[in-house]
Amino acid sequence: MTAAGGWDNAMRVLIQGSFFQEGSYGMVNRDLARALLATAPAGAAVAVEAWEGTPPADLPRRTPAWGAADVTIRQIWPPVWDRPPHGRLVVIQPWESGPVPAAWVGPARQADTIWVPSLACKAGWVQSGLDPDRIRVVPNGIPQTAARLLPPAPGPARFLFLGGPIYRKGIDILVDAFDRAFGGEPSAPAELVLKVTGLDTFYAGQSLLPQLEQRYPRIWPRVRVLDRFLPPAERDALLQQASALVLPYRGEGFGLPVLEAMAAGTLVVTSARGATRDFATPDTALLIPGHLRYFTRSGDEWLAALGYLFEPDPAALARLLQEVARDPGRYTPLRERALATARHYLWPAVGRLAWEALGDLAEGRPPRDPVSEANRAVDAALADGETGRLVEAVSRLVAVEDPGSALRLLEWHARRSGQQPLALARLSDQMAQAAAREPDRWARSPHRLRVEAALAPRRPGPPAPSAPAWRPCAGVCRSSSAAAARCGSSPATPRAWALCWRRSCPG
Repeated sequence: MTAAGGWDNAMRVLIQGSFFQEGSYGMVNRDLARALLATAPAGAAVAVEAWEGTPPADLPRRTPAWGAADVTIRQIWPPVWDRPPHGRLVVIQPWESGPVPAAWVGPARQADTIWVPSLACKAGWVQSGLDPDRIRVVPNGIPQTAARLLPPAPGPARFLFLGGPIYRKGIDILVDAFDRAFGGEPSAPAELVLKVTGLDTFYAGQSLLPQLEQRYPRIWPRVRVLDRFLPPAERDALLQQASALVLPYRGEGFGLPVLEAMAAGTLVVTSARGATRDFATPDTALLIPGHLRYFTRSGDEWLAALGYLFEPDPAALARLLQEVARDPGRYTPLRERALATARHYLWPAVGRLAWEALGDLAEGRPPRDPVSEANRAVDAALADGETGRLVEAVSRLVAVEDPGSALRLLEWHARRSGQQPLALARLSDQMAQAAAREPDRWARSPHRLRVEAALAPRRPGPPAPSAPAWRPCAGVCRSSSAAAARCGSSPATPRAWALCWRRSCPG
């Protein structure tokens, strides 16, 4: 029995890795397992294997009787790339600062495919040199809720932060912006709630809370810190009571709290660039402007290419907080659109996407997303140089913020054709200006390397072997009748000896 795509329905899928109660990896592994079970085709089987933490009782454990997995889906920190003894390997591995650690690139090629939760994560892997068709975007999901839009709560504006109290999450930017917005007015109707996680586990020793309390004493009485685990019902209530969730992150793999807030009908204020742009757009959230900051190391890790984080502007965030505090009701249309968008990320929908990705893996179908489409468009343009394909490739490269590759592709086309029409010359100027604004983040991507190879001057190859002396063929091959037939020569049409298939004709 086969599914619509042709792959065998009786696929055995093992989810392997972390199952800690608190922490994004454990949460995603649990919910993904439930979603795959709920949406599995008839005959498919799903089981879990905990490498850390304890899976909930409703998830089937892997036992010797369960047998070998056709596909192992693994997510744990740090990542483990070793292949299982049987079947294909899918590794779920987000990364938050663009290109991944250089030490991952070689081992990562052992995986049949890498799942990432956002297009920004996929871009980082491709910028590291990985084939875009081996990187698949499978987003994280959210549980079904009965959320509805509530009118803004009376009383002071309540701004909520959810996440680790660390530099990458931007908690320091939020506290700084809150101080700028309300620190000079002790009676300003605003409070800040920091629901933090991982103080004693995955973020141990990284908390910025002690430094922030010392640096911003005038607002700290209006800051409430929650560091205990909240059951889902309490977490949902906390979101719905907030005037806005504020997450001015520098780097995220997905940004699950943003999506949770949208699903709760809560206004979102978050960074203008990064992983959340898949769902937090100008139509669904208030976006904080800023700029990219570049580096070559992340902690002790050298990165595979130039890394980057987004640096939100605290002054711009302060103005947004003041606007929300003055008139929270004006953002009701934004919240309505956000709530509608969040419904596309419910776990049943994500489960169906995951099964589709597994079917594509089994059938060898490539992903369909902007990064893979840009990669294929570049190949098509290089294949024939036709202007329409060139313009399409440039358009797709611009869509993934890669003006550098677009510029080099236009240079290749101009060199190949010997001229550049005025429209393409203007397009080249636009790409040159865009590429000059920021460092080239895609210089090591596979599609860029193919463009550079096409642009490189061809080196002369080794000298051709000297041709044997040409002499007429006698026209009758005396070696065998089969050889004579293959030669096709005759006394009337003698052929050069150099063209003889044997090059040993005695004639």
